Amino acid sequence: MMKKKILFLQLSLLIAGVALSEQKPFTITGNIKGKTGGYIYLSYNGHSYDSSLIENGHFSFKGNLDGPAQAMVMMDRSTRFFDKYVQLYIVPANMQLSLDYDNFSDGAVLKGSPLQAEADALNKSKASIMKELKPLSARYDK
Repeated sequence: MMKKKILFLQLSLLIAGVALSEQKPFTITGNIKGKTGGYIYLSYNGHSYDSSLIENGHFSFKGNLDGPAQAMVMMDRSTRFFDKYVQLYIVPANMQLSLDYDNFSDGAVLKGSPLQAEADALNKSKASIMKELKPLSARYDK
């Protein structure tokens, strides 16, 4: 019985070590037009949060990922203003994020993430369809 416990413990440590070794670093360097100070926040993998001080319109985030992840960048973590957040796809790489404080979600550009490039292409292809659906949606909402 003791041998089984020791074997289980050894396997658990081995699996944990492999899982941790698969983590790769990411860096997001960014700038935000229209905001020179304050904080900006990053949430990813549903449980990781980070903040960065905005200095002269520039900020940066660093962390580790085991693969691509959906992330949210926001200006206010506590109240979650819906006009001051953007969802992105980040990867273990060096990425550059450009934001416009007055056009936060629609003005966001993330470079260095192939997955984000695919998401941007998909959104662009859906734009004309969404534009046609907008009047129908407005009538439905009345």
